[in-house]
Amino acid sequence: GTRDKLRERLPAVRPPPPSASSPCASAQNTRAVCTVLRLCMLHWSWSRTGGIYAAYTGHTCAAGPIFISCPAPYLCISRSSAVVVQLWPWRCVGSSMLSPEHRQLQARPMHQPSTHPVHLQNTLFACLPPSTPYPSGWNDRDKFNHIDISNNGQEAKFTGPVKGGEQEAASVRADAPMPPACGIFYFEVEIVSKGKEGYIGIGFCKETVKLNRLPGWEADSWGYHGDDGHSFCCQGTGKKYGPQFTAGDIIGCGLNFRDGVAFYTKNGNDLGVAFKDIKGKLFPFVGMRTYGEHVRVNFGASPFIYDIDYHIRREKKILFDVANAQYSSHGESARQAENYLTAQIQSLVRSYLSHNGYAESSQAFLRGLEEKNQALGQKRDVDLVAEDTDTINRQRIRAAILEGDIDKAIKLTTVFYPHVLEENESIRFQLRCRKFVEMMRVCADCEDAYMPDVDPSSEETATEREDSKASLLVSALQYGQSLQEDYRNDPRKEVHDTLKQTFSLLAYPDPRTSVVAHLLEEKERLVVAEQLNSAILVSLGRSAVAPLERLMQQTQQVTMELVEAGDMSAAFVNVQRDFA
Repeated sequence: GTRDKLRERLPAVRPPPPSASSPCASAQNTRAVCTVLRLCMLHWSWSRTGGIYAAYTGHTCAAGPIFISCPAPYLCISRSSAVVVQLWPWRCVGSSMLSPEHRQLQARPMHQPSTHPVHLQNTLFACLPPSTPYPSGWNDRDKFNHIDISNNGQEAKFTGPVKGGEQEAASVRADAPMPPACGIFYFEVEIVSKGKEGYIGIGFCKETVKLNRLPGWEADSWGYHGDDGHSFCCQGTGKKYGPQFTAGDIIGCGLNFRDGVAFYTKNGNDLGVAFKDIKGKLFPFVGMRTYGEHVRVNFGASPFIYDIDYHIRREKKILFDVANAQYSSHGESARQAENYLTAQIQSLVRSYLSHNGYAESSQAFLRGLEEKNQALGQKRDVDLVAEDTDTINRQRIRAAILEGDIDKAIKLTTVFYPHVLEENESIRFQLRCRKFVEMMRVCADCEDAYMPDVDPSSEETATEREDSKASLLVSALQYGQSLQEDYRNDPRKEVHDTLKQTFSLLAYPDPRTSVVAHLLEEKERLVVAEQLNSAILVSLGRSAVAPLERLMQQTQQVTMELVEAGDMSAAFVNVQRDFA
């Protein structure tokens, strides 16, 4: 049904059939035709059963149109004109013609997990890019010979001589240093087997420390040993610290970068301060000495036995108490200081609401302040004047984008601010791309909108339903073709990259489960709405960023610079979570 509707609505293009010597004709053991779509330098192919068969980015094929195996013939789209064409029963080629770009796309996982451990979400480290180095396992290239690494770097086992003398000790470092932006770095080591004697040391060291010694035996090395419970600080003589540990125990090691204090835990219990005044670029470090000793590390990929979250919250409270005490001691009473701070926050909130066009919320906020002041018997002037027309207009434009009605948003912008889109072509481009995404969202929301299987014997109004689905897809294809044509010769790389990503939604039977599914998320609408709102504000001679947003950005930047300058207290501040 849908196939017939598509053929009726779009021009048919039938290229000459391939010769018998062409790859398309000579391929064997195939039983279908390919769907090929070219839209903005993209050559896509998909099947009814799901999965991409081909995805070309700017590449061409000497054999002409590209044909890939499909379960059954259903649809073809012209490679040259980006329109739906008639079906033809040609055989197809194998995967040898797939471009490197397609192979990478096909191999990409559906979800890229964050490298930030959960317990660091309230620290500055969570504000850093996910690519920021963080220990994830033992480094197989930074170990002594007698250590065997397994389980993707999570386990280390001593495989050296049975005798196990001091000269046979072996250690391994983690694959990345401990980042100071964590505030407190913490990891746990499970003793899988204590081997013959249990000479296992857990700690940290600098990159220059030799790997044929246990942690703590050398300069710039610190460790806690299981055979005697002693702690070792940069020398071979230890001191009594905690209990011995053996198979089944879980030993935690933490370093507070704020004060340079290191501590250990055993089976979830804090053993207290082990070392002080620790500084430098340090790596998690574990060493063993007798045959069969075996440990497993956890750098945060799974929950810890020890409540490190409470430990971090406790540190944050200490810092915030100190900051509040310093603020209220600057020659003002605590009440005056609180009143001043409250007034500043209220002003920032109102300016933020007005800046982003939340007219009704702004008025409700002011009414709430007035009611609170009256209830407390306080006399404070609250300006309840109506929001200006500009704020209301921007609110209407924003609401249209957040509802997915891009045409309405463009129309309102043209009426209220006729020069904004003319002077900000990049925003117009983003709006047009967003419209295509919204059209694909509607198609995706229709069950089997791409290639539906309709039972011919069904008594339902299948004709009307299929007609509607076909119209949606045709409209999206036609609009995409127009968008491609308008920007075909645009020299900007970012434009071509955006078009590639946007049009890739066509490659999937259900784009909601594809690698580009994030384009369909509602938060992507918000990005476009904020860009347009900022452009409107600039055209009115106002700042593109609200004072509250600027304050948040500045505060986060200051915390990062403080950490870089060596003030590790700032590492416990996560602006987005602590103040947003």
